[in-house]
Amino acid sequence: VSTAFGTSPVAPSADMIPEKPGYTFMGWQIIGGDDTVYASDKLPAMVVGGVSYKAYYSAGVVKYNVTIYVMDTEGNYDAGTTTQLDGEADKLTTYPVEAREGFTVDEEKSFYSAKLDPNGGTEFVIYYIRNQYTITYKSEEWTEDTVKTYYFGEAVEKIPAPTGDPDAPLQALIFDS
Repeated sequence: VSTAFGTSPVAPSADMIPEKPGYTFMGWQIIGGDDTVYASDKLPAMVVGGVSYKAYYSAGVVKYNVTIYVMDTEGNYDAGTTTQLDGEADKLTTYPVEAREGFTVDEEKSFYSAKLDPNGGTEFVIYYIRNQYTITYKSEEWTEDTVKTYYFGEAVEKIPAPTGDPDAPLQALIFDS
């Protein structure tokens, strides 16, 4: 746009400013100038040698989803619970994964840190594996130990009653996690 020396240039009309998904147009900056952002109707007067402007945008708020899957006591994942959250476009965002008693986050399946897509649609997923625990039943009267593995929260089978002298002390009950 040609503008006479000493007069302010006329900025493009609002319908001529390109849209940038996930961002809000804030005004104009002088290329090679400082960080000042000028409103379209407040551009500084032209100087000798001319001035070039660039559109300045600020990151907007975008939606992203976090889906959490929790393993049941049979080793299967539930259908998942999805929560929609707001974040800043193009900003590295990490969902704060909470510690859960009896569970461990499956780091191979989970994805919960990324730059948020300015078009929206970023999806984080967290898989909670239910911890497993092994119980070994030992008795001098058995020919071999009985070993059972249980998921956290699963009902444990009743410990088999020992046979032999009821007045003899219990010799071993080992829980191995």
